[in-house]
Amino acid sequence: MIVKNKQSLGGTKRAESLTDEQRKEIASGAAKAKWKEEAGLPKAEYRGEITIGDIRIPCAVLNNGQRVITEHGITKAIGSRSGASKRLKKASGSNGALLPIFLAPAN
Repeated sequence: MIVKNKQSLGGTKRAESLTDEQRKEIASGAAKAKWKEEAGLPKAEYRGEITIGDIRIPCAVLNNGQRVITEHGITKAIGSRSGASKRLKKASGSNGALLPIFLAPAN
């Protein structure tokens, strides 16, 4: 085992001194902390459709009240089913951000 600094040596020594059960408890605590941190992210609570005029678009409603639609859903709703509608295009003046073709400035 290659040791690069004193801190990693201490971590290695600690890991070697732990029992399998202790390592399992540490890993479990880390996983729980990660999920708790991610608990603040919005989650889809409902799936359904949003109607705009006579067009129905599949959507999801997040627990914060926002509605989310997919690129596929909006592309299908506006009647563009060609491969061109699925290509990404760089927004003019952007730092390289890609947009679905139907959102690109020329459209």
